[in-house]
Amino acid sequence: MAVNPNALSGTYYLAHFEALLGAVKGRYGDLFSEQENQCLDDFAALPLDGRALYTRFLSRRGQCFREDKLAYPELDLPLAIAALKEAGFITPMAPEQALLLPLLTKAEIAALFNLDKRLARPAMVEAALKLPYRAPPFALWQMQHEALMRRCLLLYFGNAYQDLSEFVITALEHVRYEPYPLDSQSRYYQSRAHLERHFALSELAQTLDACPDHALVALAEGWPAGDDNRWQRLTLQLARRLERSANLPLALAFYQRLTLPPARERKVRLIAKTAGQVAAWQALAPILKAPQDASEQDFIDVFAKRLASKLGHSLPQLPVSSVSEQQRPLPQGSERVEQKALGYFDAGMHSENQLLTGLFGLLFWDIVFSPVPGAFFHPFQRGPKDLFSQGFYEKRQGLIEARLKEIEQGWQERAKATLAAKAGIANDLVYWPLWRAEHLALAGHIPGHHLALWFRHFLRDPRHHRSGFPDLLVVDGGHYQLVEVKGPGDRLQPGQKRWLRFLARHHLPVSVLHLK
Repeated sequence: MAVNPNALSGTYYLAHFEALLGAVKGRYGDLFSEQENQCLDDFAALPLDGRALYTRFLSRRGQCFREDKLAYPELDLPLAIAALKEAGFITPMAPEQALLLPLLTKAEIAALFNLDKRLARPAMVEAALKLPYRAPPFALWQMQHEALMRRCLLLYFGNAYQDLSEFVITALEHVRYEPYPLDSQSRYYQSRAHLERHFALSELAQTLDACPDHALVALAEGWPAGDDNRWQRLTLQLARRLERSANLPLALAFYQRLTLPPARERKVRLIAKTAGQVAAWQALAPILKAPQDASEQDFIDVFAKRLASKLGHSLPQLPVSSVSEQQRPLPQGSERVEQKALGYFDAGMHSENQLLTGLFGLLFWDIVFSPVPGAFFHPFQRGPKDLFSQGFYEKRQGLIEARLKEIEQGWQERAKATLAAKAGIANDLVYWPLWRAEHLALAGHIPGHHLALWFRHFLRDPRHHRSGFPDLLVVDGGHYQLVEVKGPGDRLQPGQKRWLRFLARHHLPVSVLHLK
């Protein structure tokens, strides 16, 4: 793909940031206070060099910067600094050791505070923190209004991990994205309270990422309350950190506050470690009664089954299904076992999960990218926010059911048309290197009512059912078959067993091929 040689010239980053601000004000302008709107207007009134330098600051770590380390040849730095200072977007850095020391090299700390340069940096920093502040021989600046700008980034991307580099990727034509409407009717944040809650959790997530293990207890003591999914996901991260750092009682206390998988599983495992098998069996009861998703069912199949055997208890039996198994000699050569297995069939392809997700992506493309409120934040998404959640089906049920009925009657023409129209456009479901015309023709042997069964199972738990699909799609005698390939010493994994059980239960053509 050709690269635009002018994509990263001059102050391209400022153009990206101003496009972001314009989109945010257009979509969420009613959520800003009068003071915040004035601040954004003041930013727009800065000279170009000032706006560009501030944007550079936003792309760097930390709020404080050394003037002697600024190297942006495209900018008039004295003009930019003067403009930012006059408008209040930067101020001289407060004389605090904690702000200063991260900006200095080890040699600079030793020279400024007259410390032994042979000390390790942590020891040197600890010693410097106990000494009076000493101003270095260069100007230090501290950003202002950064919290407002971070809120703008959050409003635009909907998360704390994407940034202006997304614009760069698109400008270089590395990725093409599906267009979809981004207007106030389909926006995610509906109130300032909603934004502030998400912003607080995003800030907390960054604090957790930077928190060393020895400070986790202090962080946990001030942990906010909550029950929404975003809070639960973040609290799960804290609990896992506590567990890994061997603080099992505190980790367990947090797991007990959570319902989002795998919190209940982790709770049972910790109880087994700390209180014994009988207590763990009692804690298992809610999971045995109603597993929330496939991961909890896998937990039952492995951990609970083993625990039940040790305690002499019985477990509810899964539906019995018989999967055809066969053995063949393992051919010589350096190819993967899946490629070797293809030699035993008339035609086929090694597709694994991409067969399931790719066909779903091609056949439901317009539905995946339909403008459901809260699904899309910005133009750089490979799918809606809820794509791999159980809510994906719930919010599009009517459209999905109509499409499933259509697929049962015939699906090949729609898939061909989507492949021709959308090839190369980013989609989390479609792995484009696999989807060539000959592979789609091979998949054309799959009856529509079989595909509809696959897709219904996938939609019950997209997060977990997108994996574990059989390795091969093969055609023998004009009929298709799905084949899971196992080489020497390889065993079926929980997700693979799950799909094999489902396919066999519905009498779909599937088998396991052992190469010995």
